[in-house]
Order: sequence, then C-alpha cells, then structure tokens
Amino acid sequence: MNEALIIASAFIDLGVVLVAFVLGREWLYATIIVNLLLIGLLGAKLVGVFGQATNVGNVFYASVFFATYLILEHDSIDDAIKAVWIGLGSIAFFFVLLNGALLLTSIPETSDIARLMDQVLALTPRVAIASMIGFTISQYVNIALYSFWQERVGDAHWWFRAVSVMMAAQLIDSVIFFSIAFLGMVGTGLVIETMITGYIVKVAVGLVATGFLFASHSLKAARRTA
Repeated sequence: MNEALIIASAFIDLGVVLVAFVLGREWLYATIIVNLLLIGLLGAKLVGVFGQATNVGNVFYASVFFATYLILEHDSIDDAIKAVWIGLGSIAFFFVLLNGALLLTSIPETSDIARLMDQVLALTPRVAIASMIGFTISQYVNIALYSFWQERVGDAHWWFRAVSVMMAAQLIDSVIFFSIAFLGMVGTGLVIETMITGYIVKVAVGLVATGFLFASHSLKAARRTA
C-alpha cells in the first residue's frame, strides 16, 4: 500500500511541478515552498517501503530538485539561487510563526486539540532545521556542479548532467538531513537504514523526473514554434 501511494504521490507532484513550469517561474517557486513545508511537517514520520524504513518526505524533496532543474535548464543560475533563498526564507518564516502560535494558551474547550497539536508538532523544529540545512547545502552543491558540467559538456547531454548532479547532491542532502533529524531520536542502525532507503527513493523519483524534464524541453520548443 505504501509503495503504491509513494509512486502515485511522485507522479502527481512531478506533474504539478511541470504544470507550474508552463505557468511561469513564480509558480515553480511556489512548488518549492509547498514541498519544503511538507517535508518540515511530515518528515519525522517513518514508514515502511519495500521492507525498509524511510521517511515520507523523500518524494517531496525529489520534486524540489526537479523544480530547481527546470529553473536551471530554462532560466539562469541566479534564478536558481533565488529559489534557494525563497525556499529557505519561507520555511523559516512559517515555522517561527507556527511555534509562536503553539505557545498561545488554549481555552478549555479546545485544550485536547491543542495538546494533540503540541504532541504532533513537537519534533517539527528539528526536522525543519534539518531540511533547511540539507536543502541549502545540497542545492548550492547542486547548482555549482550543474554549472561545472554545463561549461564542459554543454547542452548536448543535458540528461547526463541532470542525473549525475542529482545523484551527487541528493547523497549530500540525505546524509545531512537524516543525521540531523534522527540521530539520537532513533537507533543508529535505523538512521542508516532510513538514509539509504531515502536516497534510493529520491534517486528513483529523480530518474522519473528526467522524463518530465525531457517533456519540459518539448513544451518549450512547442511554445517557441507556436
């Protein structure tokens, strides 16, 4: 069941990001923000996938990478860096206000709901910090490697550039995110398992995203000839 839901979520999320590309760069920025918020809110939930444990945020982060690649492929490196800071600023702003709201004292009639909110969101700041650090470092590596390969390979083999850079940057993000988010909270063995499984899931979704990236080139060519 989990596997089917993850596959469906991946195709839906990637499809929405591709639609956002058609609508314009600002919409791509919006998909990055939404997916980062989903990671921060749901990233502490571990699930079983193909007999291994991982967290639910892997698909969302793969879609963040896809949105970044669309910006890199069709706009500029400066626009991609802007996307990093928009995503980072948005998630920081959201969680500052979220945790401020949780400090407010509830009236007796909603005390049970407030208590549940505190319990569910208690780990959110740690996951949010892990996602922000992992996101910032891995995306800067992502952009730097992309620029490096573009200068040497050019646009002839864009698919190779996208896949190779994605695999390297996703590895960096997985190590940073899972270490900060889960070390000390669960056993080291489980952290390593979630890290490896999460990386595999993100790379798998990233490979699927390469097909969507190819579609974006076709869409852009169609718009140019229309």
